Amino acid sequence: MNVLDERGTIYAYAPAFGDPSNKYTVQQSSAVKNAAIRLKATRSELTVCPAPLEARGATASCIADHVAPVDYTIRVPKQAHASFFTANGEIHVTDVAGPVDARVRTGNIKIQIPSYANAATEDGNITVLFGDAQWPGTLHFSSEHGDVEVWVPATADAEVALHTDHGTIFTDFNLRGTSKGNAETIVGAIGRGGSRKVDIHVTNGSIRMLKLTPQM
Repeated sequence: MNVLDERGTIYAYAPAFGDPSNKYTVQQSSAVKNAAIRLKATRSELTVCPAPLEARGATASCIADHVAPVDYTIRVPKQAHASFFTANGEIHVTDVAGPVDARVRTGNIKIQIPSYANAATEDGNITVLFGDAQWPGTLHFSSEHGDVEVWVPATADAEVALHTDHGTIFTDFNLRGTSKGNAETIVGAIGRGGSRKVDIHVTNGSIRMLKLTPQM
């Protein structure tokens, strides 16, 4: 599932209680009269984006030059890999079962899911809590101007690379770093290390990588 927005906030949740796990719903809100949603569906993918205010032809890009500010509330099917983008706004993801990719140009990202995620913003803060300690490959989190806080399962085995050009790094994992001028770096292993990786990079801002412990 892809959700693309030019101006507005995206809210994503699991299917509503009692609904089938493979059901998706899309709701919009906009202060602009006649704002519309464009849906493009194939067997394996659903793309949701704001329709342009003016007709731009069948080949018009999803992200047009002049679109209405639209907020979306999305119910994401259980089996879906969800990708969210908004140029100007925020992304809030809660209890979505599958992996999530979130990208913002200007705005904050907040994710709390049982699976795993990647997130990036050019100007804003990122907070991610993910519960799956068996993610594949490398998870990337970055902000050019803002703070990044990532909660990693305490039982995870991974290599981590944390770096800020201008800021500070804090972690409650057993890791030590280095500093040079305003820059700080931590490179090391949590648990037994291995092929999984967490990469967090901030240009101007601080990093917090914290242990997410199971709740009784």
